[in-house]
Amino acid sequence: MKKFSQYSGVFIPENLPGAGYLSLSGSENSFSVVAEGESYSYERNLETILGKLDDGRLCSLHNCIYLGYRRNGGREDGTIRHHYYPNFAVVSGRYIEAEPRCIHAARYHFESLFNLFTGLEMFRNLIVSRDAVERILQDEYQKRQEIADKNRWENPKYNQVMGPHPSLAYYSGKFEICEVPILWGVVRLLNLTTSDSGSIRGVGFSNEVVVELEFEQPCRLTDVLEPIRTLHSLFELCLGQRQAYKWIQLGLEPLPSSRGAEQGLLDWADFHWSGCNDRQLSDEEAASVPEVLLDPERRLNEFCQVVSAWTNSADRLSEARNRFANGFYENYSVDRLVSAANMFDILPDDLCPPDSSLSKELVSAVDECKRLIKSLPQSAERELGPFQSGQGWQSVSDKEGVASV
Repeated sequence: MKKFSQYSGVFIPENLPGAGYLSLSGSENSFSVVAEGESYSYERNLETILGKLDDGRLCSLHNCIYLGYRRNGGREDGTIRHHYYPNFAVVSGRYIEAEPRCIHAARYHFESLFNLFTGLEMFRNLIVSRDAVERILQDEYQKRQEIADKNRWENPKYNQVMGPHPSLAYYSGKFEICEVPILWGVVRLLNLTTSDSGSIRGVGFSNEVVVELEFEQPCRLTDVLEPIRTLHSLFELCLGQRQAYKWIQLGLEPLPSSRGAEQGLLDWADFHWSGCNDRQLSDEEAASVPEVLLDPERRLNEFCQVVSAWTNSADRLSEARNRFANGFYENYSVDRLVSAANMFDILPDDLCPPDSSLSKELVSAVDECKRLIKSLPQSAERELGPFQSGQGWQSVSDKEGVASV
């Protein structure tokens, strides 16, 4: 499984004097630079720091917060190391500025995304007859012969060893699981499948399901965050707990010299988002396919409809959803009830049921019940039951005309 690419090593700044050290761990990043002379003021926040890693890749650090400095050695011959906290880092074959709209897509994988699927329709171990396997091997051999003839290679030999009970590892070849058009582009769930050519150790497939967001218009670096958060919150709700980001990538327009330029393929850059997993994560196991609220395998059409409605209404409902989530993923407590109540308090008016008044007949019936109860002898039981009238909640007591509450 792909994870945040770890990096801990030299960083040579392009727009900052001195040599630095960079540590990237996906969700926790740090950068320090050794000061050169007194001509540059390091002691401030920096919007962008560009530089090279020791493996030749280019790294763009954004929204870098100055943390302070440490002096090494004496005052005369010592060095000063300044420390920064970069909120975002993009590692690619080019520098990525914060403002230009150059990001065409984003994709990511999170902790329990596999729990939304059984995968039985896409990946299986097939137990088939020897004759069926023989036909498949003959067909595969003919294709290898065609490739060899086309490239003027030596013809392959057909030498297969087969036991009494052969089995086949099967992948349906379905790359795209689903596609959902939304207001700001398209959401896709994709299979990123790899396989090996086989050895004495065995042969098989390795798959990773990813969420891909293709934007209708190229966007800036900071514009990517909210769409990812919005979609991720829906998956968390389906699985019943917070989910940690495993890795995030940004899709950039291919460079003219890249191999994907002719095919129109995007260049994918590693995106390190500091603090993306700072939220409290549960140690409990996430819900599996039989338990999830909504899954794209058994109820694909419903899943697509919910994804579309959820993302398209994010501008109006995100605050209410966030308040609900702050309590929903915690242990059952008073805070959880309060957060749920706050969610309803800030919902837009058009999503709340319309106000309605009681009918005259119902008000008359309530008043008659109150009159009958007031006529009963004085007792504690008579005082305990308030009745709702058209003006609010009132006590049945007529001694002091208890006010509505």
